[in-house]
Amino acid sequence: MTEEQMLRDLAGLLASHVSAGIVEDFMSYLDAGEPVVGFEVLCDALLDEEEPLTATEGARIRALGNLMGVTRASFRDIDELVVDD
Repeated sequence: MTEEQMLRDLAGLLASHVSAGIVEDFMSYLDAGEPVVGFEVLCDALLDEEEPLTATEGARIRALGNLMGVTRASFRDIDELVVDD
């Protein structure tokens, strides 16, 4: 599975419970060929809106961020949003 496929799968997971606007913004960056920027914007939005995440979603976000070399503070703080699985 490619990085882009993994990011799109993440968007599909989040779409079931995260604000549509957040997911749409994320997808627009992916569609524009800016996956890292989109990922950083996604992490910022999730934290700003205090969107609860499952342990699975948190793990996927961590894995993708590490794969892409993201160091943004919002990515490092994503575990604060994990509530359960």
